[in-house]
Amino acid sequence: MCFRPLSSATGTTPLAELNGHALQPPHAENWDLDNMDGALRRPVYSMLIPKRSSVRSRMHPQSRFRQSFVIRFAEVDQQGVAYNGNYMIYVDETMERWLATFGDFRSELGWDMMTKKFTREWHGSVTQHDTLDVDVAVIRWGKTSWTLGFLGSSNDEPVFSAEMVYVSVPFGDAVPMETPARIRECLGPAVDLLGQEMG
Repeated sequence: MCFRPLSSATGTTPLAELNGHALQPPHAENWDLDNMDGALRRPVYSMLIPKRSSVRSRMHPQSRFRQSFVIRFAEVDQQGVAYNGNYMIYVDETMERWLATFGDFRSELGWDMMTKKFTREWHGSVTQHDTLDVDVAVIRWGKTSWTLGFLGSSNDEPVFSAEMVYVSVPFGDAVPMETPARIRECLGPAVDLLGQEMG
């Protein structure tokens, strides 16, 4: 059987707590912002103004797990939004955190997986300090392969959708193997997370 603490239905990076009022510096009420040098005043205001990251999106009803990320300065490109290459990191981290709630499949089952295909589509964007909530669920099961669907949102606004196709392999090898029954049991049946026909 698969045992998972109820609190592990969602995950949050440590930085996710640093949003909104949590960013307010101590004794800010005594700062004279009107007479402060402009170069300093801008970052101070950026800490004092509540960010939209203080409001988390509602979890998708078909989601099996959620991981949240607070977008950091280093993840934003020159257009002021999260760099597109980082989205695969968000997706992969969400998958790894989800699997970790069930234990260590690799050592327990001698199992591993390899990425075969990754597709994504953007519906919006996030910028520094925004919280990106990523929901995940299996949307298709094959004999040796399986597909995870991901939905990214921020403040209940859609940001991206993605699919990742994985192939089950023996740990330390690259030969496809049938996905163990325990993994199917833990990850659950395929659901209609992305509004597509399930397999």
